[in-house]
Amino acid sequence: MTYLAIANKAGYGPGIWVVKDDAVNYLTTPYTSFGSFLFNSENQNISYVKEPWKRTLNAASVTADGYNDYIGNNMGGTATTCTRSIFRTTTSGTLRQYTPYAFPQTLFAGDAFIPMAEARLRDTVTGRISAANRVRNWVVNEQTNQHGVMTAYQFPNVLMQMTNFSGSGLWRGRMDPRFSGRPNAWVVKYGNGLNGSDAGNPSVVSEGTFSGNTFNAKEMVTVWWDLPANNAAIPKPSQPVVSGQEVLRLNSSGLVLARPGYTVDESYGRQRIIDSTRNPPLCIMAGETASIAVGGNAFVAAPPGISLSNDCVVEIMARVTGATQYVPALIISGYTPDFDVALTYSVASNGVTFYNDGQSALTVRYIVFGVDFRSPSTGGNQVMRRANDGVQDYIQIKNPGTSDTAPLPNDILIDTRFPMLQIAQEGFIQMAEFTEASDNAELGSACKTISFANAGFRPFLKYAVNFTGCILPPMFAQIYHYPEGSGAFNHRPTNQSAIAQVTDTSVKFYLAPGNPSDMTSSGGGAWSLNDTYPDPIGIRYYVFAIPL
Repeated sequence: MTYLAIANKAGYGPGIWVVKDDAVNYLTTPYTSFGSFLFNSENQNISYVKEPWKRTLNAASVTADGYNDYIGNNMGGTATTCTRSIFRTTTSGTLRQYTPYAFPQTLFAGDAFIPMAEARLRDTVTGRISAANRVRNWVVNEQTNQHGVMTAYQFPNVLMQMTNFSGSGLWRGRMDPRFSGRPNAWVVKYGNGLNGSDAGNPSVVSEGTFSGNTFNAKEMVTVWWDLPANNAAIPKPSQPVVSGQEVLRLNSSGLVLARPGYTVDESYGRQRIIDSTRNPPLCIMAGETASIAVGGNAFVAAPPGISLSNDCVVEIMARVTGATQYVPALIISGYTPDFDVALTYSVASNGVTFYNDGQSALTVRYIVFGVDFRSPSTGGNQVMRRANDGVQDYIQIKNPGTSDTAPLPNDILIDTRFPMLQIAQEGFIQMAEFTEASDNAELGSACKTISFANAGFRPFLKYAVNFTGCILPPMFAQIYHYPEGSGAFNHRPTNQSAIAQVTDTSVKFYLAPGNPSDMTSSGGGAWSLNDTYPDPIGIRYYVFAIPL
């Protein structure tokens, strides 16, 4: 049975702990015992997502070809001031294609780091969101002459610095001349997939009809992790603690918990761990499914009494059941084009359903963030609420004035059933540190293993691959030739590729410096491997702890 402790801990000061088991003493258990806590304000490595935004990619919402600029959730701004822009083109009058962008240094002016970006594209007809893929990026696709890149990825987006405003040239760093007032600024380019044969270039999002094919409109939800994607330090301000400071205030006006050394009245922003006036989407659910058979699905119920929005953002680590966990997910024998990973999910008010549309049974480790664009509930007068959900007693701390009987996820500040995402280990690994010999050339030629202690949690890995002027999400891009021996680097990854092997106590990263970066067609069934894009400069990683 979990319990909530609000207390002054010797050597730390005032804090809040949600302890997983009555037998655990929060006063004597170190905060690094990540499996013992669901929430622990003593752990200053705090992670959450922020700045949710939503837009339907269709003609009614994105109303014109060209660049549609936004400030906040509204049309407006200019090419130098907008926070987001969506480029639309129309083909044959019936097919519209969208490329969405966002500008983190405008959204988060003053931050000294580039945050990790997330986006989800929900099919407006099926309600499903693509979560893990292994696809074929063909350069030549003839019956007896096949050459391309087999690409595994999860959620497609690319961060890049804007350096080329000429309207032509390589895709990476290139933006329309209208954005030339933002030289060297960072932009995230969202897409419907990653093209491993073109160094991870995100594909357009299509809607409408073309050549007898129908493309359903997508609803895009974006969020940002309040964590660096580059080599910057995690923002966690600190200053010397002064005895007698008011660090924690819980009353009818709400809850504020400041970081050590700051006071309730004189703190703001990241100087506060919890702030009822600044409530990011909470992690509501985290765990692992049973094995999902090919063509099957798995339902994960929301906590009783919690009504999820279908805008919830779900993070996943999928693996072939019974096999080693890799990020991104792949079928090791899948250097052939015959096996696919295809995982989707949908969110209903009572839970999340995962669907396995690939060709091997999958097990899914997941995190569900309660992104919710509904207006706050009303009619209550409690800030701290005690209840029983039919399974267990629990305590909620919620925003003032929200419902005492049916609060929405975005009303809640703490719920003793919700898991906090604690960072068990994080860091930036320079390319020069990849000194381990590879044990599998099909995964990469250079490796680096990081280890961590584990006392009762499931590790969940997030990482970003840094290049000069570009940051890619995990993408495993493996060169393929048929017939066997008809091309160089067969079954070897490109130098833009990265993959990580995850165990309960370690992560092993694989890179392939020196390999070709992309493959292009030369016409007439001919192709070429190119060294267009440089090797990585390093990997930024986070290992989160999901208590068992």
